Amino acid sequence: MLVVSQKKLYYYLSQLNKDIENYKSYGWSIPKPSLNWKLFIKKKDQEILRLNKIYEGILSRNKIDIINGTAQFLNSQKIKVGKKTYQAKNLLFRLEENQEFQISPKIQN
Repeated sequence: MLVVSQKKLYYYLSQLNKDIENYKSYGWSIPKPSLNWKLFIKKKDQEILRLNKIYEGILSRNKIDIINGTAQFLNSQKIKVGKKTYQAKNLLFRLEENQEFQISPKIQN
């Protein structure tokens, strides 16, 4: 499960040079930064795992089931994930960043 968007962490990284230029305009003297990409990726992945554990705990304490897999809509309140069917009044989906959401022919109630 990927709750925290990797895009958000990449965005923060991309803003560093803009921030440094802004600080310089107020008199700061800051040398040009360098990036250890492998370390950044490692730390990013650790942070995402840490935050996901927190979010999973919140969902669990609120009795919200997390179901990982590919879902197929059977109707507006029923889905199939793998070989198991789930039914609920409200369904919430979270896609991984590298997945697409494809809508098949309209489901009739």
